[in-house]
Amino acid sequence: MAKSETEQTRANRLRTPGKRQRLRVRVFRPLAIEIGWLAYEWNRLHEAMAELFADIVTLNVGVGFSIWYSTTNERAQRDMLRAAVEATYRPQNEKPKQHGDIMWLLNQLNELGGRRNNIIHSPFVFVNDLSVGEIEILPHYFFGNPRATELRDKSLLEEFKWCRDQLSRLAYFAEQLHYAMAFPDDFPWPARPQLPTRDHFKRQLARSRKK
Repeated sequence: MAKSETEQTRANRLRTPGKRQRLRVRVFRPLAIEIGWLAYEWNRLHEAMAELFADIVTLNVGVGFSIWYSTTNERAQRDMLRAAVEATYRPQNEKPKQHGDIMWLLNQLNELGGRRNNIIHSPFVFVNDLSVGEIEILPHYFFGNPRATELRDKSLLEEFKWCRDQLSRLAYFAEQLHYAMAFPDDFPWPARPQLPTRDHFKRQLARSRKK
């Protein structure tokens, strides 16, 4: 059976290396944008955590930041903040809202950390279908890479957008916590953000596309 004109046109897209590369760029662009935003939100959130650490440990903010930046291990930095919060509020029978909200923030971030690492550190591969001229991007799980395997059979764009959304909400909350602690007369104490589940976020995306 002869190929339809549309199928033939798609197949022609992959006839030369230059055409294949241009198609790869076009297909990868939405994912690349989300990876960039995710990295931005993660770094924004961690910088806000540094501000909270400085708020907790000392009246000399420069000393707090110097301690924080003494290591580049982000998990170790979060552990330092957790230890500082625990030590600061340990003598008190009733833990204040500072303790509860920062601990909640740390727990949320630790849960998201693995999913963020899956996105940032997974290898990806372009799969060419020369018969119809299409290119697909898949996590390179074929040889057992554990991070890529976690992304297997998932919509990559939806996973990236959901993780970015979670980090953005947490980053804003962390920034507001810092402002409330550093400038209590000027900023009210913030409420914890609502964090939609992945399924709920997927439904929100579907509704926004329809609109």
